[in-house]
Parts: sequence; C-alpha cells; structure tokens
Amino acid sequence: MSGEGKKEGDQSGSYAFLNKLIITLEEGELKLEEAYKRNNPEQVKAIKEYLIKIYKKIDEEVA
Repeated sequence: MSGEGKKEGDQSGSYAFLNKLIITLEEGELKLEEAYKRNNPEQVKAIKEYLIKIYKKIDEEVA
C-alpha cells in the first residue's frame, strides 16, 4: 500500500515536469518561428536541435 502512495507522488511530480517541458517546447516553437522570419539558418538549426531534445524528454516522461 505504501508503494501506491509513492507512485501517486511520483506521478504528480512527473506531471509538473511534463508541464514545464511542454511550456518550454511552446516557447521554443515561437523562437523557431522568429528565427525563420529573420532568415537565420544557424539559429534555426540550433533551435531545432533544442526542440528535438525537448520532444525526447517528453517522450521519456510519457513512456
């Protein structure tokens, strides 16, 4: 029974972390749009790589 309580607490922390990742992802996508508008390929590449890392973290949290 104590394992269930710990699992619930872990899920709560996981949801908070997942929410932070999603917010970071949304902000990154906005920055990516800005980089496209400025026609800055170096920044676009860097932001894409960063977003891929965020997607992977979200995938790990969901799995």
